[in-house]
Amino acid sequence: MNVFTQSAKHFLDSFSKIVPAVCVIHGSKVTVLRWRGKCKRPKKTPLHKLKKQDFLLVNFCPQDERIFVEHHLATVSIRTLCELANGGSLKTKYFEQMMMEKLHLDYHRVFIDMAGDFRYFSTVFWQNADRLIKNVWKAMDKYNLWYSLMLEIRFVPLMHQMYGTPFPIDRHGIVSELKCITDEMQELEQELVYRYGFTEKELSSTGEYGRELEILAKYQKLKRVSGQFSVDKLFRTSPDRDAISCEIHSIGTASFRCSTSNINLYGLPKRLRKYLQARVGTEALTFDIHASQIIILAWLSREEKLIRVYESGKDIYKLIASAMFSVKEDDVDERMRLAAKHCILIIINGGGIRSLSKELDGFGFSVAQVHQIKDSLFAEFSKMESYVEKLKTAEVMRLPSGRMWFAGDNMPESSHKRLSIILQGIEAEVLKSSLYLLSREIKGFERTELYMSLHDSIAIETVKGNSGKLQELVRNCILDSFRMYFPDAKNIIIKQEELP
Repeated sequence: MNVFTQSAKHFLDSFSKIVPAVCVIHGSKVTVLRWRGKCKRPKKTPLHKLKKQDFLLVNFCPQDERIFVEHHLATVSIRTLCELANGGSLKTKYFEQMMMEKLHLDYHRVFIDMAGDFRYFSTVFWQNADRLIKNVWKAMDKYNLWYSLMLEIRFVPLMHQMYGTPFPIDRHGIVSELKCITDEMQELEQELVYRYGFTEKELSSTGEYGRELEILAKYQKLKRVSGQFSVDKLFRTSPDRDAISCEIHSIGTASFRCSTSNINLYGLPKRLRKYLQARVGTEALTFDIHASQIIILAWLSREEKLIRVYESGKDIYKLIASAMFSVKEDDVDERMRLAAKHCILIIINGGGIRSLSKELDGFGFSVAQVHQIKDSLFAEFSKMESYVEKLKTAEVMRLPSGRMWFAGDNMPESSHKRLSIILQGIEAEVLKSSLYLLSREIKGFERTELYMSLHDSIAIETVKGNSGKLQELVRNCILDSFRMYFPDAKNIIIKQEELP
């Protein structure tokens, strides 16, 4: 039994029972219905009495989950359990179909949109719910998903803390920024039509690369931002307040990364994100793991040269740029460094020569030279290449924490997509573990709370003067989590900046 399974089993053994449960609300009173096993009716328990008992409550709707979290009860949603057993995110439509088949009820109508008391007292429902949980439990035992489950249970209250309250935002500033985006779109559209004689539709159908397609790419990017984050959509849930809100999905991808919807806050571009404001205190600080996916890949493949450079505090992208452009590290300028950063991420995520050519446009490289750059990068870091090559024929993908994907069973065929799931999976687990450690440690700081998590970064709201101490605390928590995967790791580099 590895260290991951040991810690998870110890945590889960603290619960005397894992039971399906729902809330019945009578005015200001809340009664919890929980399944007792082979009985005709679920047991009714006043919420205040349930606090003293060590149950893990499996909830069936967001409203119940919020109530359980507010009363400091351990809970996890049936959807999260099913996604753990499934090996990744489930589309809402598919999940609701599954609930219809397994529980014989319209999940969306009865649970998601319910108002007032829960009136579904059917013993058949409770028996089916109990059977479903037991089947999921068997799947988690088979695939050793206990550590992942422990992280999800710990993350639930943090998720509600960070995303349960709307985020204050400078409404005037963001409205002005969106107006600027609209103006930029009009200028780009006019340049396409009047200078090059192309419409957006005509350019989209051509495969030729040139200045026209660069303009089109910029135009389409702005168009997506304008459509996805219009004023009406941003302030739909709070039209009379200078605040925005979103829904968060703890398992939003196949790699178990979080995702947001009904305003994709994770996708909010920096030029709009800069208008977000802290709820308490005077500033919101973000702490980003520098080159997180690159250093995870370096540790997985034991690429010692990259690890040494990273842990010494040097810029890992300068080393990569030095190999790419065949120059000394001291001669790498910021333009080269940025190109190297984007190129290595394109390569490990399976991008082709066209993507690399676009990134290296302006350096004067031919297509043949771009091929050579890609080959030379992997030649310089041969262990990384060997690791990626092994993934091509792997029958099983396995994370150090125990999670596994099997060929033909939710496991992508592309080696680069497989690599992406592994890198993002470790990144997601390290982040959730770090957030849990931080939530305990920041209690000693005045007016300091977790603000949000963004892929590989953590945002904290606090009063001025705490930034130095917080950066060291964040670094220590992330390093402790990172060492669960790579015990020999000596350092993790954290970049700090004010939001965004």
